[in-house]
Amino acid sequence: MPYITPEELIIYSDFNSVKNRNPEKLKMDILEAEMDLQAALGKSLADIKNSNAEESGFPETLKLALLRLSQFRALYNTSEAMQKGYSSEKISDYSYSLANGESINYPDISNLIADYLDKKSTDKRKFRFRMGAF
Repeated sequence: MPYITPEELIIYSDFNSVKNRNPEKLKMDILEAEMDLQAALGKSLADIKNSNAEESGFPETLKLALLRLSQFRALYNTSEAMQKGYSSEKISDYSYSLANGESINYPDISNLIADYLDKKSTDKRKFRFRMGAF
């Protein structure tokens, strides 16, 4: 079940290289982004339900996170320079350059997915039981 469509990604993006990308390739970019989002969440997207979401049942904050990751994947997959690790490139009116040793990072989606991460216990007390031989 696709959580976003290539058409939604084209509408969201301001980059011409994403807008002009073949919709079949955008589907693959979206699939990669879904895997990235699942890895960040530590659970399957199918397991996430939100009764207040649209009829699709997919929360808007996660949809936005998926759009951001999909746009990044589409840009990355269309840019030979990013894949080869060049230190600078210009995409439309956007350009970037990297200092030595730096790399392109995924978009920060931590605030968008925070509500869907499993909360770890903050209780520092531990119980230890030791038993020796008689």
